[in-house]
Amino acid sequence: MTDREIMLESEIAELRSRLARAERLERYIPAVVIDECVAVLDHGEIKHPGGEWKTIMPHVHMQHAQGHREDFTVRGVEREEESGCHNIAHGIVRDMMALSQYMGAAPINEEEA
Repeated sequence: MTDREIMLESEIAELRSRLARAERLERYIPAVVIDECVAVLDHGEIKHPGGEWKTIMPHVHMQHAQGHREDFTVRGVEREEESGCHNIAHGIVRDMMALSQYMGAAPINEEEA
């Protein structure tokens, strides 16, 4: 096998792994819900580019998540005005950001603490 063929085999294995992970996720969570959360992430990347979310402390993400849940449950606002995405999806994304920081998958900005 050439180096190129080895590299392609490795890339194919990685794609298979990602596909299997996506299929597992969709067994538990409908694709429309995943798509809504991805739309929140896409909007966030436009509004706050470059992983700016990583500079925010996890407890602040959780506070914002609670605010989005309250917008929906208390105030009856289904969709966040600027993004057009569901407020629950915004809350889920903020909680995932906090979780990724607490699990060590993303850095916690200690300067803000």
